[in-house]
Amino acid sequence: MSARRLPAAGSDRRRWLVSFAVLSALMGGWAVASPLFSSPDEPAHVAKAAGAARGQFLGRPVRGDPLLRTFRAPAVFATGHAVPDCYKFKPDVGAACAPAFGGLRRTGDVVTHVGNYPPLYYTLVGLPTLVAPSAAGVYLMRLVSVALSAAFLAWALVCAARWRSPILLAGVAAATTPMVLYFGASVNPNSLEMSTAICLWVSGLMLLVPAEAERRAKGEDDVGDDGHDEHEPTRVGQIDTMLVAAAGLSAAVLVSMRTLSPLLLGLIGLFLLGLTSRRRLADLVGRRDVRMWLAVGAVAAAIAVVWLIVHDTIQLPRVDEFRDLPATTAARNSLGKTDGDIRQMVGVFGWLDTPSPALTFYLWFFATGTLIVFGLVAASRRLLMGLLAVIAATVVVPRLLEFPSVQKYGFGWQGRYGLPLAVGVPLLAAFAVGSRPEMLGAWSAKVTRVVIALLGVAHVAVFVVVLRRYMVGVNGPLDFLDGPWQPPVAPIVLLVGFSLAVVAWAWWLGRLAASRPASVVVASGP
Repeated sequence: MSARRLPAAGSDRRRWLVSFAVLSALMGGWAVASPLFSSPDEPAHVAKAAGAARGQFLGRPVRGDPLLRTFRAPAVFATGHAVPDCYKFKPDVGAACAPAFGGLRRTGDVVTHVGNYPPLYYTLVGLPTLVAPSAAGVYLMRLVSVALSAAFLAWALVCAARWRSPILLAGVAAATTPMVLYFGASVNPNSLEMSTAICLWVSGLMLLVPAEAERRAKGEDDVGDDGHDEHEPTRVGQIDTMLVAAAGLSAAVLVSMRTLSPLLLGLIGLFLLGLTSRRRLADLVGRRDVRMWLAVGAVAAAIAVVWLIVHDTIQLPRVDEFRDLPATTAARNSLGKTDGDIRQMVGVFGWLDTPSPALTFYLWFFATGTLIVFGLVAASRRLLMGLLAVIAATVVVPRLLEFPSVQKYGFGWQGRYGLPLAVGVPLLAAFAVGSRPEMLGAWSAKVTRVVIALLGVAHVAVFVVVLRRYMVGVNGPLDFLDGPWQPPVAPIVLLVGFSLAVVAWAWWLGRLAASRPASVVVASGP
């Protein structure tokens, strides 16, 4: 009997717990540093969550407006929409002008434009409102969202730490942009959509392309003449149960988040399947746990699609401004938004009114670009085609979804909508580099630590800029710690705490990159 060494379960638990704690600290910093309702559409999502937690998954339609629905919930949540009005879209204005959020705990009608969105995320994050229908309750809702996102991101790190090359950890760090952390700290289903997508990409790559590094290390071809992978191990016992569970649960939760989630899951699935072989698929489908998770995913996808169709969640507000815009102009202008959308994926905060500092963009594009260049050079034929396809889809899919309806709905696409797909670029690039061990050799861990360190500086820089924006405005004094708006935690404590969390994040990823886990022997067949 041959044997394969896999990380021990106890080691995985420790890795997950430490990763979860560090990620929770990072996103918890954002949850406290961001004023209530300062992230896009957070008032509407809070209102929906308050209703969903009380068993009202859909609410009642509002006569005359098919986009609005009413929930019976503490009336205080009806006032959230007015809180950020004085400073949203006005980066020069700090958050001190916002009225206090509180009072009106009696039950009343709460109206929201996201009432017909899928209820899973809202039901979970809305639970704190049952005991705290107040500002404290909204902060608790954010912390529930933090815990959910941190759980899947930590799982992605555990999966990546199992792989033979540490460079995949750099891919996870690059995929976890400041925007991912920021939305993980707000009440918005887009947050869990991003984190589950990262976990799905990592676990899916490791499940479907497990022998790539071994083939490249031996100098063997990708596929045989019949289109099958001649050298891929086919022993079912070599398929990692933890990876199967990570991919299955991530897919089931991802598809249940938002209107576009089924499409995004379908695209991710197609790209991952395009990287594997029929023999590997046969091995996977032959396993009971794989079939179970396929069934779970199929049920979740069916429920999500039926919900979207029956409740018509694709409705958008009409915009008459672009009614007469020629189709060619709409297509050209939509394509011209690509650069802005990519920047939004890294980080444009608030109600899209506060971009990251130039330093953050430079460091992020440099680190991610380095991974992509290395990946393009190192990739096998199959991985190269997959990487190019994901890069193309990141650019093209938003345009195909946006410009045909510009005359009706305007230019409504935001970069964060495509992040679940776009995170596949750095992850697939890092996977391609690691699949060719001779390219970096012993430098893999060092390159990984350098990338992580650069991204850590980028995280701190953007946190300082955004906190300053809310305290004194983007053009306010540099000495902003005594600004008119104050977060619930003293600003200096918040800045030091977040910086230490970033240091812990960089140290922990570097530790994962440099170490090899304790292992147990798993039988791989006779």
